[in-house]
Amino acid sequence: MTPRSSLCLSLLAACLLAGEATADVLTGRVVDALGNGVAGVNIVVDNPNGSDPTVSNGGTNAGGFFTTTITPAGVYDITFEPPPPPVTTHLVHEIEGVVVVATKNLGNVALPPGVALSGRVLGPTGAPVAGVDLDVIAGGENMDLRKDQTDLTGQFLFASPSG
Repeated sequence: MTPRSSLCLSLLAACLLAGEATADVLTGRVVDALGNGVAGVNIVVDNPNGSDPTVSNGGTNAGGFFTTTITPAGVYDITFEPPPPPVTTHLVHEIEGVVVVATKNLGNVALPPGVALSGRVLGPTGAPVAGVDLDVIAGGENMDLRKDQTDLTGQFLFASPSG
């Protein structure tokens, strides 16, 4: 290979690599109202203005710490989904419009406290009713809750705001 063809090949490789999306990192710690780390929180990254990014390692460790790699850089809505009861009674927390470029540290992200609601839905004959979507209304507004449906035996268990 001649020096000129080697130089052309190197320039071509550099151009191809420059066009690749770079991975950017979101770090921080998810805590409860007392400042204790919350383990097992799922971190969802959403692009409200386009296609969703590639996300890896999107959850918290035993101490509540997370390091999430996001490709490409951009402005995202970040949702923190704690494990459902009986593991925790914390509520989902969303931060909108987070600019993720290079490494972005969110610091401590506090999950709102909640209470566990549980019970069983039975039909007129006493048979369990599966798939009932339960709503919690606060201040005239329907709360966006997770896992608020009955299972095959008509039972439900989910976290709700107190009050």
